[in-house]
Amino acid sequence: MSMPIKNVFLSSTARDLKEYREAAYKAIEGLDGYHCVRMEDFGARDYESDEFCCARVDECDLFVGIVGHLYGSCPTGSNQSYTEREYESAVEAGKPRLMFVAPRDFPVPADLIESDEKRKKQKAFRERVSKDRMRADFKSPDNLALRVAQAIPNKENPEIEIEKRASNVPFQAPHLPEHFILRTEKREELKRRLLANSSDRPGVLVVSALHGPGGIGKTVLASSLAHDPEVRKRFSDGVLWTTLGQEPQILSLLNDLIREIGDHELPTSEAASAHLRSLLHDRAVLLVVDDAWEPEHVKPFLVGGPNSHILVTTRRAFVADEADAELYELDEMTSDQSLDLFSSRLGRPITEAERDDARLVAELVGHLPLALVLAAERIRRKVSWKDLKDALEKEISFLEGPRRRRTGETRLKACLNLSFKALYEDDEDAWRAFVWRGILPEDVKITAPMAAKLWDLDDETEAEDLLELFWDEALLIHDKKARFEEEYENFYRMHDLLHERAVRFVKSPITPQKEDDLPGLGLDLQAAHSLLLDRYREKIADSSGWHTLPDDNYVHAHLVWHMEKANRIGEIHALLREETPEGMNGWYQTRYRLGQIGGFIEDVERAWELSEKEEKLGMVIRYALETASFNSLSENIPPKLVARLVEFEIWTLDQGLTYAMHQNPRSYWYDNYFELNTPQLAAVGMVKKTT
Repeated sequence: MSMPIKNVFLSSTARDLKEYREAAYKAIEGLDGYHCVRMEDFGARDYESDEFCCARVDECDLFVGIVGHLYGSCPTGSNQSYTEREYESAVEAGKPRLMFVAPRDFPVPADLIESDEKRKKQKAFRERVSKDRMRADFKSPDNLALRVAQAIPNKENPEIEIEKRASNVPFQAPHLPEHFILRTEKREELKRRLLANSSDRPGVLVVSALHGPGGIGKTVLASSLAHDPEVRKRFSDGVLWTTLGQEPQILSLLNDLIREIGDHELPTSEAASAHLRSLLHDRAVLLVVDDAWEPEHVKPFLVGGPNSHILVTTRRAFVADEADAELYELDEMTSDQSLDLFSSRLGRPITEAERDDARLVAELVGHLPLALVLAAERIRRKVSWKDLKDALEKEISFLEGPRRRRTGETRLKACLNLSFKALYEDDEDAWRAFVWRGILPEDVKITAPMAAKLWDLDDETEAEDLLELFWDEALLIHDKKARFEEEYENFYRMHDLLHERAVRFVKSPITPQKEDDLPGLGLDLQAAHSLLLDRYREKIADSSGWHTLPDDNYVHAHLVWHMEKANRIGEIHALLREETPEGMNGWYQTRYRLGQIGGFIEDVERAWELSEKEEKLGMVIRYALETASFNSLSENIPPKLVARLVEFEIWTLDQGLTYAMHQNPRSYWYDNYFELNTPQLAAVGMVKKTT
């Protein structure tokens, strides 16, 4: 008995995507049991009817949409294009949808460029489509055909459905970049270790580490493994991901992981780590600890049972050694891989005439993926391979100095400098905006609302355009979207090597001392942080406190950090004393509402460290404890905080003893007790050990 034919509705604009439509059509028709329904099959008069379009969508079993950068024409009496109406019909009818979205640098012929109004509508439509769980990008007609042919038969297979995430299984790996090349040898070697069901020591958590210099592709390789269907199947309870950097907020990062699993956060790093260990003990989870710099930063994340696996990425081999990790060295790309990456970024093959010069450019930049992408961007901007090669050689010679010491760092720095100079020459205001990014923490993700504050812009659309410009120039990484005020905002982050350079340019003089140098902001970091705080202060209505700042997915988590960098320590203490009209602790209430209790505790801990036990800090802690509604903390005040309450005489010794005797679980106090440095504090600990 033959299987019934399933109809697939193919939707897209026509003029800009003719070759892509034809490729998708042939891919669908080539699948057993599927028939493609498209507008070419109908008469013009029929298809011009809005009702006709919607009816055809409703009759189909599956909707495949190709979304480019043209909005297209609209049916009579409608302000939505045919393609958006078709998509709307599929949504309303509950049809399964596979959406294929053109990358942002997808070419649009000059004679097809639409009005500003239509471009805005198409941008909004692309944003809407990007929320679909089943979506992918494409690079060429052949690439689209392959993805369509793979996606349709697997649309109901949860193991390989594109971009589909089971609702109860966490998946935190970042998106893979649009242009990346699989490092097959090293990837397969590490993949075999991940897929192994046991370690050399049965019952022991397995830890691996990817080691290599900055810009060599450690994070992308780890992400590609996390996205691998076989790896996903092996770690059936999910993929967790945390990025440390040089100044990690350990408690907040641990609580982020705990919340992702679906549990409540805890008030100390020790408790959170222990709780995460218990949550993961019987699960098969891959936990990636990215960009680790210090062994003590990694230790709290070495949690899980024998079925889980920890994968650390680091520039420092001793970090892996301290974690007792199996070390995997990631080397530079091969010459052929470098050419493949060039080709992917350019969207076309490298011609025979280009090949020799392209290989020389790849060698000059050390075959480092980050540098290769930046170099390809120069070619995409119509710089010839020869001119790029000459410019790189000149820049490298300048950086080497008389000793002629050519290192991987020198090559990468030379490539970065050329990209920076190109940005400055194209748009000086954009260059200054890029440099301002250096005063934010490394690895932090930002959205347009935050960037508008950073760059002192009134228009968030202008901020989004700048972020897209930096992404287009390969100076920012486009990350996952964030839900923000009922809308979805794009997240952008900066590679830490670019961040390091931006920090230097913040401090560089406005008028360069050398001819080839670029201008900086001419600010010391303290002044720069203070300026950013002033820009945020302007957003506070009337004389309200910092706790009333509008949320921008950034400021509340980093406000105390910026105050410390600006040496505005008094404002940290004042922040922790702010109150709401109802008399509650304002900062606590705000962080609680945003789900950032761990961050609030880190703010308090940082405040008392900065105060050097001044009496003023005792007032801050007392205010926080006595006036905030500690809904989630009242039963779990951290041992260190209880110690300080007694030490500052905010609580009496009797109060500390009473609290210690009535807290559960006792093991939490036994195993994670604070450093006891007075007889009175030792007495608190002694009570717990004898009750």
